[in-house]
Amino acid sequence: MSEKVLEIEKINEKLTDRDGFMANCQRLIDTEDDETFLSVFSTIPDFPVGYASAEKAMALISGKWKYAILRRVFIRRRMRYSELKKSLEADGITDNMLSSSLKEMVQAGLLTKTIYAEVPPRVEYSITAKAIEMYRIILRMAMWYITYEKKELQELLEAAETKDL
Repeated sequence: MSEKVLEIEKINEKLTDRDGFMANCQRLIDTEDDETFLSVFSTIPDFPVGYASAEKAMALISGKWKYAILRRVFIRRRMRYSELKKSLEADGITDNMLSSSLKEMVQAGLLTKTIYAEVPPRVEYSITAKAIEMYRIILRMAMWYITYEKKELQELLEAAETKDL
């Protein structure tokens, strides 16, 4: 077999693996209760593919600066490098860290970089559809966290109300 055919087969195999993983994820998402979730989870053989995918997804915004950068660009939809630097300066970001974070986010497809042929040069970063989809997931995670945070606060409130002064 030619090298091209082997490469195509390898890519098709990866696509099939991911389709299977996504179908199993949907099965888990659709379960009604925790016990059913755990039972279904234990029957899924291809979860190592998913674990690596989840880790890669979280790495897209990991670290101290990526989420902070993404959030600022979301608010403004488009920002110049200098505006991003100024907005993060008080938090201590360095030029090197901002540049490398932006480069990684552009490579990951979360931001687009536009360089204008002007003097002095102007560079703008904009959000992408991929970033918008990811941000929706981040908001769901925030809602999940707040749900449990509210339960803890409710317990603290009840304890405070029943406490003898």
